[in-house]
Amino acid sequence: MRRLALALLLAGAPACASPPPELAAATAAPFDATHAALDALLARHVIVGRVAYEALAAERPALDAYLAGLAGPSEATVAAWPRDEQLAFWINAYNALTLRVVLENRPIDSIKSIGLLPYAAFRAPVATLRARPAPLSLDDIEKGILLKELGEPRVHFAVSCASVGCPALLSRAWRGDDLDATLDASTRAFLADTTKNQWDPATRTLRLSRIFEWYAADFEAAAGSVPAFVATYAPPDMKAGIAAGNFTIVHLDYDWALNTR
Repeated sequence: MRRLALALLLAGAPACASPPPELAAATAAPFDATHAALDALLARHVIVGRVAYEALAAERPALDAYLAGLAGPSEATVAAWPRDEQLAFWINAYNALTLRVVLENRPIDSIKSIGLLPYAAFRAPVATLRARPAPLSLDDIEKGILLKELGEPRVHFAVSCASVGCPALLSRAWRGDDLDATLDASTRAFLADTTKNQWDPATRTLRLSRIFEWYAADFEAAAGSVPAFVATYAPPDMKAGIAAGNFTIVHLDYDWALNTR
């Protein structure tokens, strides 16, 4: 019975450690497929991608209750959902767990400062869900489930790594009923953000976020090349410059500062 109970619940460990079983004994909340609880938290504490972490910390029980609800659906249940519902579930899980990682490790200036090894916050187990048989890290959710299993490159503009260089965290939860349109909108918004991506017509230089370098294979698989993927969602001037050809690509420095406000 103890083993079954642990499998049903989220582990509450910091990002730099394995989830201890004794912290997994909180009562699981029922799962809400509308993600209303997360929706309300994000609406109150996120503005233009910046998070009021101190105010969110005061509502930590509400965040924990939402995360406990994610522990409810079984692997078979989640696998039977439409693809867009699965994507919404895992994107919300990633974003909510990232918020919890930041809250558990405050005060920090960057999520990269968590743990002893590089990118420890993304590689250490942060949750145990019935939807998966083993403890999950943030990388497991993004790279293993969202990218490898569900094959959606636009999630690079949906999951937020709590950094200024990341795509902006939405002020609402992701939902299956409008997921495709929201993925398109988030991808277009990211490419239109001139702090992250730029087209210089004078030098015919396409300056892109490091995301397009780190995950080039995902964009190439989706569109044949990184420029072809970018052109699909780029602002008109960038799209025209790519179409004309004969341009140089450079990658901008990534800003790992915490996305706080």
